[in-house]
Amino acid sequence: MKHYEVEILDAKTKDKLCFLDKVEPNATIGEIKSMFHKSRELHLSAGDKALINLV
Repeated sequence: MKHYEVEILDAKTKDKLCFLDKVEPNATIGEIKSMFHKSRELHLSAGDKALINLV
């Protein structure tokens, strides 16, 4: 089965917010939003751990 790569950009600055790999062609916008939020949570929690280790 074919998968897509999806880049999510900031609407104003066009900065890349997220890159989703292996998105199914029939994925809905809701599913993509969910993947985006999960990736952001993982990114933030990893950053929090790094900050805790620095303190």
